[in-house]
Amino acid sequence: MTIEQVKKLKAMVVEVELIKNEEAFSEKDIKEIAEGQEKIIKKQDELIDYMLSLLQC
Repeated sequence: MTIEQVKKLKAMVVEVELIKNEEAFSEKDIKEIAEGQEKIIKKQDELIDYMLSLLQC
């Protein structure tokens, strides 16, 4: 794994955590929470796809 790949991986993980924290303290409106969860799932999917692509190198 290159340094750039590690940096990108770390940035993606940090972004997922920031979204989680942002949503944890937002208004308790169910719709907003659901939208936040969708964001988390999308970012986690991107992270998984990226990690799988690294394994195929």
